[in-house]
Amino acid sequence: MKKLKLVSVPMFNAPGVLRWARHFYRMTNCSKKDKKYFLGVMRSWVQRDAKYCLECADEFIEWNVNEEFVTITVDRRKKK
Repeated sequence: MKKLKLVSVPMFNAPGVLRWARHFYRMTNCSKKDKKYFLGVMRSWVQRDAKYCLECADEFIEWNVNEEFVTITVDRRKKK
């Protein structure tokens, strides 16, 4: 298990970008082309954990909008 901390920088709001990408990626009518685009956005940010960040349950994400960062707990253990 590891934690990813996505931090905002000038002109890039981490919580906003993640919320936006997750919303559109998870839409039922999102085309494959659009899914690929949102996955590309995340890969430029977190590389190998991009798909996990888009698909993980909300309980693995800690939103800290006031401090402008997001913490994602990456748990790749198999569920029994």
